[in-house]
Amino acid sequence: MKLANRQDALSPAQPGDHLASLKLQSFEQNLQNPKEQKVKVLAYLFQMRGGLPYLLVFEHEGIDAGIQIPAGTVEEGESNLEALHREVLEETGIHSQGFKFRYLGQTEYLRQDAKEINIRHAYSANVSHLPERWTHRVTGNGSDHGLTFGFYWLSFESAFGELVGEFEHFLPMIPLD
Repeated sequence: MKLANRQDALSPAQPGDHLASLKLQSFEQNLQNPKEQKVKVLAYLFQMRGGLPYLLVFEHEGIDAGIQIPAGTVEEGESNLEALHREVLEETGIHSQGFKFRYLGQTEYLRQDAKEINIRHAYSANVSHLPERWTHRVTGNGSDHGLTFGFYWLSFESAFGELVGEFEHFLPMIPLD
């Protein structure tokens, strides 16, 4: 069970809704005693095609981890923007210093599998010069190091039903100009 923020956990339960009660209890316990809290950055790289927005996404080659966007942990002493550029480079192989990133906002995401709370900072950039498809072997020191990601473009409409980890949360906030 994944919860984007406290409001998700506090949605009104129906009388006798035992599952909602357990969901709230579990969320509150993890808030009080999370394994750890990590600051994350999310990169929503998109381009317009025929007047419709398409999002850069990837899938792990050989591992079923769902459809994701470039994202990662802010390291100690690093600003969010520094982490964003580093993560985009490590995960995509693309230097993003020339991209015009816009800050979209922040949300909390409870990772049940790791018992941690992720403080997510989301950024978007309209990029028109990237290839249609490519693969990249992840660099850096993270847990994805050495994995191969396959990148492609997915319409925003399709992304709403396909992205894992509640990455679709910020899609409606992306300015398309």
